[in-house]
Amino acid sequence: MQKVMNYISVFLLALRTILYAKPKPTPPDLRDGTVLAPPWYVIAFREIGVKEYPVGDNGKIIEYHQYTSLKAKDQKTSWCASFVCWCFEQAGVESTNSAWAKSYLNWGVKLDRPKLGCVVVLSRGPVSGHVGFFVDDTAKGIVLLSGNTANSVCISTFDSSRVLGYRWPSERR
Repeated sequence: MQKVMNYISVFLLALRTILYAKPKPTPPDLRDGTVLAPPWYVIAFREIGVKEYPVGDNGKIIEYHQYTSLKAKDQKTSWCASFVCWCFEQAGVESTNSAWAKSYLNWGVKLDRPKLGCVVVLSRGPVSGHVGFFVDDTAKGIVLLSGNTANSVCISTFDSSRVLGYRWPSERR
């Protein structure tokens, strides 16, 4: 009976998402079909709205995990780095293949200043971190497009004091 209730719950959530979903925004960097942002950023932008399921696991998040050496099988495992790896690999750019956010501190080329789509690594305690793609720097903080923020892929603002580094791919495959 519990299994049936879980399936009904997932079905109702999916139905609600379909009926009340807001259309995905158009990236501000796509004008008249001309792509002004790096391809991995455009790929990431198209993932906005992917969320963890309240019951069960979202297959898309599991797919992100498969692009890391960890290859986690659930959405409870932190997935911000998995999301970044997936985006890079989809764009033909070699990622760290690591589920550890801070692995990006030793990847690619260090940037002194952020630019649209660069990797931003944030602190989160002494060992953990968070990683995402640079969108903007505002008076309120640094704006990132990242996974596993509020259990979803979204654009959020973080305290700029948490920035550990900005990185850019050294080359495409």
